[in-house]
Parts: sequence; C-alpha cells; structure tokens
Amino acid sequence: MHEYLKNFDEKELKCYFNSLGLDKKYFNTFKDMFSNTYNAWIQDEDESDTEYLDKQLTIGKPLREDVAQFVSDHLVLYAKYMEQGNSETWSHYMMDNYSNFEYDEERTLFDAFHHFSNLENSNVDAIEEIKIHCKALGGDAFFIEYYIYEMMNAHFPNIEQVKQFSFICNKKINEGYDSEYAKDFAFATVSILEGDVFFSKDFACSEIDKEVFADTYAWAKCNRKHEPIPKIKGTTLYYVSEADEYSEKFTVVYGKALKELGDKESAIKHARLNTDLFFKGLEKYHEEHKGQERDMDDKNQRLYAEEYINKQMYIIPKYGLSGDNEDILDFCYRLESVACCMGDFEDDMHYPKAIRQMEFDKLEKDIVNYNPKIEKDKKELEGLKIRLNVYKEELKEFEELD
Repeated sequence: MHEYLKNFDEKELKCYFNSLGLDKKYFNTFKDMFSNTYNAWIQDEDESDTEYLDKQLTIGKPLREDVAQFVSDHLVLYAKYMEQGNSETWSHYMMDNYSNFEYDEERTLFDAFHHFSNLENSNVDAIEEIKIHCKALGGDAFFIEYYIYEMMNAHFPNIEQVKQFSFICNKKINEGYDSEYAKDFAFATVSILEGDVFFSKDFACSEIDKEVFADTYAWAKCNRKHEPIPKIKGTTLYYVSEADEYSEKFTVVYGKALKELGDKESAIKHARLNTDLFFKGLEKYHEEHKGQERDMDDKNQRLYAEEYINKQMYIIPKYGLSGDNEDILDFCYRLESVACCMGDFEDDMHYPKAIRQMEFDKLEKDIVNYNPKIEKDKKELEGLKIRLNVYKEELKEFEELD
C-alpha cells in the first residue's frame, strides 16, 4: 500500500489516543470512530494514481493522520460534555454534528438546544442540558438565566455579555436592589451593548444616557404594561414592550432637559412627567381611534401625544383650567399656538383678532358639518350663519386697524 494510504497499527493508534489526554474509557470509541472514518475516506482515493498520492504526501501528511485529527476533534468534544455531566445522547449529538470546517462549538450547541427542544417525545431536557453546560463554565443563576434567554430568542450567546449580565445583576443586588430590578437593569445595559435597542435618531448614547436608560427600563418593567407591541423597522417586523418604548422616550427627553436645566434630579423629574403624559396621550388617542394598532412612530399618534403633553404641562397651569372641559382646553391650546406664530401677541390688537379668527374658523366648520333635521334646527343654523357674518365683519375691522 502506498505510504499516503497506510493505516495505523494498534500500538500507533493507542499512542495517538494517549496524546489527547482523555480517560482510557474513551479508547474503544476512538478506535471505532477512526476505523469507520478511515474506511469512508480511503474509498475516495484512487490507489492506482501514485503520482497523485505522492503529491498529497508531499504537500500534506499521511491520510491516517488527517483522519486521527478529525476524529480527535470530535471525540474531545464528546468527552468534554460527558465529563461535565451532560447526557450521552446530548454529547453524541454535539460530537456527530460538530464540524471544524462549517460550525464552531457554540453553533453546534445552539443547534442541539433547538433540536431537542423541538423534538417530540424527546428524553433529553434541552434546558437542563444547557444548565449543566453553564455550570461547567462557572456561571451562577443569573448567568444561566440570561444564557437560556439568548438561546430561546434565537441568539448565539456571547459569553462575555452573559458574564456582564451576571456581574451587573450581582452588583445591583449588593447595592440594595431586588433581583427583578437588577435583572431588568442588566438586561437593558447588555441590550445597549448588543445594539438590540431600537433607538430613535434623537437618542444620545452617552454613558450617563445608558445608565438612565437602564434605570428607567427597570422601573418601567415594574410599572408599565408588558404586552408586546408590533413595530416595523424597514421591512423587518419586531416586537417591543412598553418598557422599551417608555425607556427610549424618557431618555431622549431627559437628555434634552439635562442640557437646559443643568441638574440631574430636575431633569429626571421633568422627563418622568413628560413621558408619563406622552403615554397617557397615546392611550387617549386609542380611546378615540378604536382598533388602530399603537405605534409610536406613527406621525398622527406622536403629534396627538405631544399635544396632550403641552396641554397638561403648560396650557392648564397657565389658564388655570381644570382640564375637564375638552372644548375650552382645545380652544386655549389653539389660542396659544396662534400666539406663538404671532410672536406672543406683541401688539395687543392681535390678541382679540386671533381669538375672533379661531371662533370664526370653528363656527364655519360647524356650519359646514351641521345637518338640520327639524324646523328648530334650521332656525338655529340661520342664527349660526348670522353670527358668522358678524365675525367676518369684525375681522375686516381688525384688518383695517392693522
């Protein structure tokens, strides 16, 4: 037989196995795997093509050594999982599906988890197998929880980020926070590191913003709704919780308030009130628009919510309103909007003119939408038209005075 194709004898095979540093109990498995692999590979070789075989031996090493290396890589992985306490079925799956050409160990582990999780009547508990693996990595309960979370959400766990999650959890607990807050805070922090948070273009990603975002996320998880909200980013559909949206909105408002107020506590207080009102505004929008999916990125919903903030934070205090009468509140909001456009009514004459113009616009709209059904309604409509003409004349007088 050509030297390139020559097989190991028993002594050489044992010597190669011993170099792996594995327990002797795995030798027979190694021997069987080597034999099966060698026989499969040698069938692909043409023993009559000595020129080709000479070349292979020149540029590489004998086939038996390649086979031994391939088998060793897989057997070492099998032994690793057996020794750390995983089941034989799990360990065999890891060995049989591991390929040092296509998949690394983490990918094989990920595939194993989902294979056994989706397998009907499986005698392998995928979550328990992962727990064993995490403990072998030195992971605590927080490490294990986040590792499994990543697995179940179709992510390849990044060990460094899983360690970071565990570290932050323990740090927050040592600072006096409960475990739920600690986990939510850590989750938000790691999500920022992974780039999983869909920040708006206004989100300022400084270190202090990350801290505030994580703190707000942890607070919101305890105090806001948890129902997933469908969102679209480009062509990708994804889901977020209200805690995600609340935290982002809060942090954007906080960042701006901190620049204006210069005081962290005041900025947090302002951002909390502003963000609470924003989501209250979204709720009111959906009370008026039944069946419409909530979407913070929808222009109409955002404008409605921002208008609600302005009414509650500025209009009601300025005009001393109770907030119960929506018509008066809307009128004052419109009045204030016109005031801003006119430079806060620097000329006193503009003030009554602006009021009359708003009344004229509203009345004109009411007349267009009026649908008289009885004689009394028709008379009322005539009265509205007369009042509209009066307003029109008054507006002409204002124009002449200008």
